[in-house]
Amino acid sequence: MRAQVNRRPRLQTESIPPPVGGLNTLDAVANMEPTDAIIMDNYFPGTADVPLRNGYETWAPGLTNVETLAAYTSGTQKKLFAVAGGKVYDVTASQAVGSGNVVVEGPFTGVAGQTTLALSQTYGKSADLLVHFDGQYQGYDQYTVGTNSITFNSPIPPGTVQVYIESIGAPDASITAEGPFTGVGGQTVLTLSQAYAGATSLLVYFDGTYQGYDQYSVSANHITFTSAIPNYVGKVYIIGVSIGNIATEGPFTGSGQTTLTLSKVYPSSANLVIHFDGGFQGPDQYTISGTTLTFAAAVPAGVLKIYVVAFGSSIISGLTNSRWQWVNFSNAGLEFLIMVNGVDPMLLYNGTTWQEVTESSTPIAITGVDPHLFGCVNVFANRLWFGIIDTLQSYYLPIGQVGGAAALFDIGPQTTLGGYLMGMATWNIDDSAGLNPYIVFVSSEGECVVYQGSDPSQASSFGIAAHFRIGRPPQRRFYEKYGSDIVFLGSDGLTPLSQALISDRSTINASLTRKISPSVTSDVAAYGAHYGWQVVLYPDGKKLLVNVPTAEDVSSYTYVMNTTTNAWCRFTGWNAICYCYFNGALYFGGPNGVALADVGSSDGLNAINGDIKPAFSYFGNRGVQKYFKMIKPVFLASSSFALTMDLSTDFSNSLPTSTPSFSQGSVAPWNTTPWDKVPWSGAQVIQSDWESIDGIGYAATYRMRTATANVSFSIESATWLYEPQVEVTL
Repeated sequence: MRAQVNRRPRLQTESIPPPVGGLNTLDAVANMEPTDAIIMDNYFPGTADVPLRNGYETWAPGLTNVETLAAYTSGTQKKLFAVAGGKVYDVTASQAVGSGNVVVEGPFTGVAGQTTLALSQTYGKSADLLVHFDGQYQGYDQYTVGTNSITFNSPIPPGTVQVYIESIGAPDASITAEGPFTGVGGQTVLTLSQAYAGATSLLVYFDGTYQGYDQYSVSANHITFTSAIPNYVGKVYIIGVSIGNIATEGPFTGSGQTTLTLSKVYPSSANLVIHFDGGFQGPDQYTISGTTLTFAAAVPAGVLKIYVVAFGSSIISGLTNSRWQWVNFSNAGLEFLIMVNGVDPMLLYNGTTWQEVTESSTPIAITGVDPHLFGCVNVFANRLWFGIIDTLQSYYLPIGQVGGAAALFDIGPQTTLGGYLMGMATWNIDDSAGLNPYIVFVSSEGECVVYQGSDPSQASSFGIAAHFRIGRPPQRRFYEKYGSDIVFLGSDGLTPLSQALISDRSTINASLTRKISPSVTSDVAAYGAHYGWQVVLYPDGKKLLVNVPTAEDVSSYTYVMNTTTNAWCRFTGWNAICYCYFNGALYFGGPNGVALADVGSSDGLNAINGDIKPAFSYFGNRGVQKYFKMIKPVFLASSSFALTMDLSTDFSNSLPTSTPSFSQGSVAPWNTTPWDKVPWSGAQVIQSDWESIDGIGYAATYRMRTATANVSFSIESATWLYEPQVEVTL
């Protein structure tokens, strides 16, 4: 008899949903939920699909190592401040910010014939200053700087009406005098002593005449002029600023106008260096208001180009460090921003002016304790509370006051593990008995003491409500208000206070970070001593973020939770040192300044690197081996993009050897692209191409990596084509 032939189809297909369950580093890969992911870097798990995360836009460039962002809100007035390098900057508007103070010396008049002028302060070297006799630049080799003075090699020429002297807003070490170059007439390329970011990092003069930033280009340590240097030029002066805190506006063309509109807001006219063609215009010859630059007189006829170079400035300088804790506090209709760091005087901002608060400062002082020692701050029961650095002592002020006599409240006797006060939080419970306020004191050892009441001076009405333990918190920004609850970050994860009160800390289900608890525990063990840990809620983006500083002030990644589904992922590439939720948006401070986060589809000018590996699947049959041939991921995308797909079988964790190709999408910047000059499509496209794979195993998954800029897309599903092992039927 003839044997029966198995005519069942050899090739099968199966569609797998996107990993909306998010990152899972807790469960065994063999028993993970099919909607979870083993790797999820720079993807945000949605409710129905998994989109690539948004990027960021540079907001306040020029600063280095921004370690604090603090928000001030009073009615409709909103301010965002950054602290970097021991200085406080206003970064409310998207603007160029320098790493030092811009100082205008003079202008000096009636000084013709003199060789020495007195300055308001001492500068490090000649190149730190820009000196002009009326409109003509004076090279840095034509004078020396001393203690509060500048001395010229030759007397100031007769007929000089005004001498302008301005310091560049940057640290002395970052300013380099290149040259002066002599005998270079006819040349187009000069070699510099170091590499610079671009043309905006340089100020160039041919003798006393300014050369616009559109008249040359910079590549590494070479500057190339669009035209050869004229033979009559005796010296070429180049001033380089290596930290990149220079911004440029324009150049603007035309003459006769009295106002120009700038792209950013600058603090004052002293922050601008302006030239009409090659001639300098002093800061007393114009004013700025918002983004409007107004000249005292109309731009003269014949001026071809107006060059505007901008530097930033700080509000407060001379601080010991930039690691501050802060709160907003309301007092009789006034709003205050209070900042402390345990070393410097307390900083107080009332919406108009800043004050350093000490025991004897005016108009506001705090007595009974040295405000230099305030390491953390909290608002509870309409009082300001302060924790004393490296102790378990706290102090509180009178109701509704930002100054006055501080009273001691020592929680040391209530603790058993020692350590010091890491932070304080206010917790409110609204139940059948009404609104019950609590203040929570958390020690560096994870010991929590909770008090209830409103008047700490009355022991009969202010007492301990709870005493429990969480994992040791890493650094001071370890908690965040989350709805009516508070979440605490410790070595055992991110735990809501309400759950910590009723659960044993060994109960892992009490932690919001349950699915990624091994990763969080490992990170705290490895990086817990690094500055930069922070928990921040971003309600507009439906995100709760936990920042992990892998290298202090250099690099970090951030765990991000979808507050709708509690699914986690990890964001890399932002390298945030601190975060701040301000005016409905998320900002972060990093090694290179301040950025507006979670916007756009590129990281500044860089690509977003996506990396995702969903859970392994048995495709409905655990005991059958399969030969995997192809996979078709389905995306909704703004434009087509390249991807690299690698196959993993039977729980393999091998690293891919290929590199994803870069994909650049088209972009039409808001308010800069001419009307009716770009396509109107804006519609999403479906990308669903078959990708060849090859592997044999019982279970499989893919690892997909991308490098995209100005491309937004989301993973909708993945269809697999495979051949299962077939038993021959006789």
